[in-house]
Amino acid sequence: MQDPDKMTQVLSAEGTDGQPNSKGLAMRVKEFTDKMLAFQTGTFDTKTDSLRKAKQDNAKQQDRVNDRADQYEARLRAQYASLDKRMGSMSGLSAYLANQVSQWNK
Repeated sequence: MQDPDKMTQVLSAEGTDGQPNSKGLAMRVKEFTDKMLAFQTGTFDTKTDSLRKAKQDNAKQQDRVNDRADQYEARLRAQYASLDKRMGSMSGLSAYLANQVSQWNK
């Protein structure tokens, strides 16, 4: 605090080309954040793109799971309808046999 010019130099020195250590702390922070926020190549933009792609992939996977569940449901419904039809015919046959047995026992 005794030498404000030196403090200004430490924080905001623009430095010389090819010597990154000659730049002030504020300039280094600015360069770092500029790299992170750079359009299409920055860390945040790249992460946003990867999260967007993961979201799209997740939506596709959910659609595939829903399609498989719909197909399985259709298969089960067809099997149930077939079973119901067979049970109806078996029930009719059972009633016929019960009637025949009761006729024999008279």
